[in-house]
Amino acid sequence: GNMYRTEPDGAKPQVLLTAAVKFYVISDDKIIYNSHDDNIYSCDLDGGNNKLIRSSEGVPINTVNAYNGRIFFSEYDANFDYTAYGYNYTVKSCKMDGSDEKSVFSSVSYGIYMNLVNNKLMLMDYAMSQASNTMSAVIKNMDLDGGNVGILAR
Repeated sequence: GNMYRTEPDGAKPQVLLTAAVKFYVISDDKIIYNSHDDNIYSCDLDGGNNKLIRSSEGVPINTVNAYNGRIFFSEYDANFDYTAYGYNYTVKSCKMDGSDEKSVFSSVSYGIYMNLVNNKLMLMDYAMSQASNTMSAVIKNMDLDGGNVGILAR
């Protein structure tokens, strides 16, 4: 569907984007979003100046976020790995214009949720425990470049 903005009470709805948006975030006075065609775009807060930042080139992009002048996103292998019970994925980052792309972290997961807080990348990762053969959520905490990976204790 479309992306709207409204008054806080829901009055005066206005279409900002005519696009099927999977994920979006507001950063540096821009809306950064991932469309259902898996490309990453940015636009002004009023929906103007809509630009393609990065083409997926056929590799599914499932999560997008932005922090400190960089866009972070996850690319997933479309083939399910039944041994690990998940998908191989790589978290990458690039500048807001799509340049300076870097791989940050790779793993296998059934699905992830990404957040960026206080110069840390946090991934809530649904993973299969080989010891217990059960799915559980694991929160990985790391530097923005993928270094110093730790797991938050429950």
